[in-house]
Amino acid sequence: MNKYLVADIGSTTTKALLIQGNAILAREEAKTTVEKPDEDVAIGLRLATQLIASKLKEKVADYDLLFSSSAGGGLQIVAIGITKSYTATSAYNLALNSGAIVIDTLAFDDGRIPLQRIHCLDNAKPDLILFAGGFEGGAINQLVEIAELINLSKIHPKFETAKLPIIFAGNSYAQPFVKEILSDRFFLKTVPNINPKEDIENFAPARNEMLNTFINHVMSSAPGYKNLCDRASKPPLPTPLAVENILSLYSRRSNKTIFAFDMGGATTDCFSITSDSAKRTVAANLGMTYSLPYVLQACGIRQIMSALGRKFSEKEVLNFIGNRHIRPVTISETEFELKIEEAIAQNIIAEAFRMHQKTKKDYDLVIASGGFVAHHPQKGQVKQIIAKALHLSPHTSISIDKSFILPHLGVLSQVDEQLALDLMEENVTIL
Repeated sequence: MNKYLVADIGSTTTKALLIQGNAILAREEAKTTVEKPDEDVAIGLRLATQLIASKLKEKVADYDLLFSSSAGGGLQIVAIGITKSYTATSAYNLALNSGAIVIDTLAFDDGRIPLQRIHCLDNAKPDLILFAGGFEGGAINQLVEIAELINLSKIHPKFETAKLPIIFAGNSYAQPFVKEILSDRFFLKTVPNINPKEDIENFAPARNEMLNTFINHVMSSAPGYKNLCDRASKPPLPTPLAVENILSLYSRRSNKTIFAFDMGGATTDCFSITSDSAKRTVAANLGMTYSLPYVLQACGIRQIMSALGRKFSEKEVLNFIGNRHIRPVTISETEFELKIEEAIAQNIIAEAFRMHQKTKKDYDLVIASGGFVAHHPQKGQVKQIIAKALHLSPHTSISIDKSFILPHLGVLSQVDEQLALDLMEENVTIL
């Protein structure tokens, strides 16, 4: 009988599941230990595993290890193209759909002078650069200029034990020049052009190389990851890509269109999934704790007040936002706190959805995840908030990932699709 220890190593917590046969035996979590003073992610995983062993009152051994990770901020990328409206946007979309967070996007027409672009690169600490631009046989000079800007900058990777990877996915005619400029200082990989023609996007080769680079170059440079990778039965996945895996698999099996969101403390990830397509966006400054000042700016105090449905003063709401921003791990307990939190959550969901989807589209199923969803004591109220925020049609079902296990199931699906689907149906609860 197979026994799997499946973990998601997040930015703040490492969540571990022990699965045996067709059941989850235990779930525990511990603080992620990627930063000082520990600087070894295996410590956090070991602590979570020890908690599982204590719960089961037996040693946890002879298991297959599988894991995903967004520790250290996840896979962070600088996306570069020639034009902001086309090749830079293609690079940005490709990065998001590969499970990355885009920390900056550079283009010739982004409104910055060369010195400002160099300054932005100086201050960036990405895991890799995705460098695109030019149709096949088209622009070369601009690509050479961008390569020279990159080389002039002081950009360096988040984990400084290796060279910063650059994936060049632009006009292949520029490859010899880009290699001459960048190959000595950077870990440069070249792949087929993501925009070979104006009306064609060829994402698969670059996406595959990004995943290979994440596994073999980025992860191997992060504290403690190499040992975990050596122990794991399968290569690790970026957490958002693991989520996309299980959602896509479920969509194909059920023939349902899915909208899923994960509302965290700093960001909200959104996924649109059909049987043959997947789209992901990240609302980088829309979160329930760390990003609350940005939520206030994006949504406005009047919009939050209107969602409350009862009389609160602006001062009370602003005080709540300030206190929650300062103490982000606080969980609302009183009705007063919950009502304000509900109004904020409704606005975050609505705004993240608006950013994700430009045109009206109906879904068969909405899956919600995140601390607010998991910890709210009245799940029926959560359902109403989601329905209001998304203006859902009556036929749309709403489910919650109450135990944060979608990443685990996405990783598990690499070795046992049916088990992953069975566990999803058992643990992702319909409201």
